[in-house]
Amino acid sequence: MTSVCVATAGAKRAHNEPRDVILGRQTTVVPSSIPAYASACSGSVGYSSACSCLGVTASTTTAPAPSTTITVTDTRTVAPPTLTVIQFFDFDCVGAETITPAPYGVCTETDASNSTSFMSFSGDAATAAACTVNFYEGLSTNCQGPTFGSAPVTSTQCIDFSQIGDIELVCPSC
Repeated sequence: MTSVCVATAGAKRAHNEPRDVILGRQTTVVPSSIPAYASACSGSVGYSSACSCLGVTASTTTAPAPSTTITVTDTRTVAPPTLTVIQFFDFDCVGAETITPAPYGVCTETDASNSTSFMSFSGDAATAAACTVNFYEGLSTNCQGPTFGSAPVTSTQCIDFSQIGDIELVCPSC
């Protein structure tokens, strides 16, 4: 294809436009060559005319805009959940109390209480639903050996066990 520039006839400058401003022009694109089978046509104008007689018209195809993929990496550090446990020296959650934080992944030694309840949990609801607290009897078990009970962190009841020694927050999704 060859681009042919045609000056627009009668273009005028605005009264405040400087003389050295170039005025806009029209651009017409004319085919510069025709296929060999159309050699009987009198050049590109005849070829275009013959095509239009057959109902073939020029068309414009617009390709879709290229897409771009952007990858975003979130590198925030989220603190592990912690359960705050209230320990009672008597059964039925009465008597003197001690408040003990039980962070995830840490075996927490208690004051050998006989009952306990959960005060607060630092984590979202989905994490809380998956977490439990394991109870170990006796002091300094380092959360080793069999548990003698467990409870979901969402429990709001008083939990009675004799001689709760160590507690461990267990969250499978962490």
